[in-house]
Amino acid sequence: MMEVRNLFFRKRIFTSTSFPLPIISIGNLAVGGTGKTPHIEFLIRLLKDEYKTAVLSRGYKRKTKGFVKADEYTTANEIGDEPFQIHSKFSEISVFVDEKRVHGVNKILQIKPDTEVILLDDAYQHQYIKPGLSILLTDFSKPFTQDFVLPYGSLRERRKNADRADIIMVTKCPLDTKSEDIQRITKEINPKSYQHIFFSGLEYGEIYPVFDGEKIDNKKLKNLDILLVSAIVNPFPMINYIEKLAKSIETITFADHHYFSEKELKEIEEKTGNKIILTTEKDAARLKSMNYMNEELKKKIYALPLHIKILNNQENIFNQKIYDYVGKNSRNR
Repeated sequence: MMEVRNLFFRKRIFTSTSFPLPIISIGNLAVGGTGKTPHIEFLIRLLKDEYKTAVLSRGYKRKTKGFVKADEYTTANEIGDEPFQIHSKFSEISVFVDEKRVHGVNKILQIKPDTEVILLDDAYQHQYIKPGLSILLTDFSKPFTQDFVLPYGSLRERRKNADRADIIMVTKCPLDTKSEDIQRITKEINPKSYQHIFFSGLEYGEIYPVFDGEKIDNKKLKNLDILLVSAIVNPFPMINYIEKLAKSIETITFADHHYFSEKELKEIEEKTGNKIILTTEKDAARLKSMNYMNEELKKKIYALPLHIKILNNQENIFNQKIYDYVGKNSRNR
């Protein structure tokens, strides 16, 4: 089905819409788990001080339909956990959701006409918009070159469709990835002459209270018992990281994007005891939107943020490519 759709776009039976401002698409061939949100946050930090930046997502698993603009009253139920995470962390940018991206961009330009750059979240397959710059993410542990189309693998579409990307980012690399591994994967991917390939890893930041708990330095985790609660594709890197820091760790895991029920929160509370609860920022986004959580439990919940590090001394090169594209295509420059 996806290949028929791609063929229709190639034959221009389906058409792509271009817009008169920089639009950067971030997506992947595989189903989930490549680190889209941390990479979008990396781009936000790179651009927000110089350009009026907006993020447009479909709002996966939200309880609403159509176009929604995030505001001070918005919840994760209304826009989805990842857009809500971004909205909570970056009040200086605009966050929108719309499953129809062309309609979404038109609405953004209508209500925020001073917008200078739009980041499209999880939009690699959404070809109704023609982005000026397309970034394809692929996991270091299972790059698309070693994967297969669903149901035999995790790819949404065939490997050859990586050709649509301008930048290929190999994500979740070990921070000490060797140059020979970078060369091997680069050779395996075999980027086209117009494509640039980069490698990124994940760094954990300082934990912080999701609600009103006391601030705790990561170094003090060695004196604490942790109940790690997560609903992400792969919690094991986080578990391994915390195991090295904490006095002890107990884990409770759910499926990706899981919305915790009142019963589940009570079960978590019963297991907490003297432990603090540590979770991801994506899970924290959903927890913030739940009105059936008691105040004592809130004081025990902390989030562990993730940051992107571009490897192989290529961060300045990557940043400059983004600046060059946005600067050359800005409507106001």
